Amino acid sequence: MASRKSLIALDCFNFCLGDLSAGVGLYLSVYLLSRYHWDHTSIGIALSALPVAAFLTQIPAGILVDEIRRKRLVAVIALSVLAVCCVLVIFCHDLVSVVAIQAVAGVVLSILNSTNIGITMGLTDKAEFANRVGRNGAFNNLGNVVISLCAAALGYLVSQIAIFILLVFVAIACIVCVLAVSGAEIDYARARESNDSESKPVKVSQLLVNRTLIVLSITLGLWQLANSALCPTAAQYVAETHTKLAGLSMAACILAGQLVMIPMAIATGKFAHIWGRKPLLQIAFIVLPIRALLYTLTSNPLAIFAIQLLDGVGAGIIIVITSILAADLAEGTGRYNVTRSITLFSQGLGVALSNLLAGWLVASRGYNFTFITLAIIAVLAFLLCQFAVPETYRKKANES
Repeated sequence: MASRKSLIALDCFNFCLGDLSAGVGLYLSVYLLSRYHWDHTSIGIALSALPVAAFLTQIPAGILVDEIRRKRLVAVIALSVLAVCCVLVIFCHDLVSVVAIQAVAGVVLSILNSTNIGITMGLTDKAEFANRVGRNGAFNNLGNVVISLCAAALGYLVSQIAIFILLVFVAIACIVCVLAVSGAEIDYARARESNDSESKPVKVSQLLVNRTLIVLSITLGLWQLANSALCPTAAQYVAETHTKLAGLSMAACILAGQLVMIPMAIATGKFAHIWGRKPLLQIAFIVLPIRALLYTLTSNPLAIFAIQLLDGVGAGIIIVITSILAADLAEGTGRYNVTRSITLFSQGLGVALSNLLAGWLVASRGYNFTFITLAIIAVLAFLLCQFAVPETYRKKANES
């Protein structure tokens, strides 16, 4: 069993990881728009570089984390590279440089996020995994709230450059926390959903013909296609219509969603074993088109931030339930992180296309048309979830 010290260190690691988990791009759109007057299409390209690199390397990252035993070392290297990216973005603001920095950040983030969940599974027994993932999500979101508040204050009182300096110190704090986790307590077999440490994992090709896994991945990808661009687009909307709030807009939009994600992450971990997985998925999917359409009704900053609270409902569920669903589908295969990475690959593709689509639509058709288009995609995702995604938990319970 994991010691209390390691579990507390894991909590602290997830707290610090909160704002870093989405990379440099969180604050980049407003930074480039207000400081260097980039056009929306260029911003869309820059924001897409990170998720494109992340989803292209997602499955190799999952294979790496499943195979490697020294997971803490992998996390330290990834965090160090991410800190360097945060520094470079201050000095490099041409399109090619920003895209390159975002691409590198995307690669290390795909590795870092897989390492985090691998460490979590290695420290936690099967019965407690869902609750621990929910706890991870809660601390992750709490850290996002606290760090976003600090970022908002720095962006408003000092400069937007100070935000990226703050992220460097957060990355260093992450390194300290992950090194405080005892490496000897991370069970290698349990961390990859294997029956024992010597058994060979199934071939990746066997996972790619699992119908439930593929349908689930496509559905989550559509959800991300509709969801990912909403927050940065809403923040840009506020930054353009209320220029004095440019430095605050992204941090405020992130903060609004994170306030709700904290209880939603805990609730998802708890109720996944009571309600099953699919009801939670349905809640996340039905909230998204409602949120997208509400953005078309107002340009008031307070109203936009209030609508962003709904992001916490959907994202809080999706982040946690993805890891739980992967554990259902990967049991005994020795390929937990690869299974999870397949779903994240599809989601990463959705994220990348979402930012590209939104950047092009805002530039050519305006904000309201963009929000309506994303709402239509969200409805399609809900229908696929409703009629094509099975309940993995009940199926597993019946078989046992």
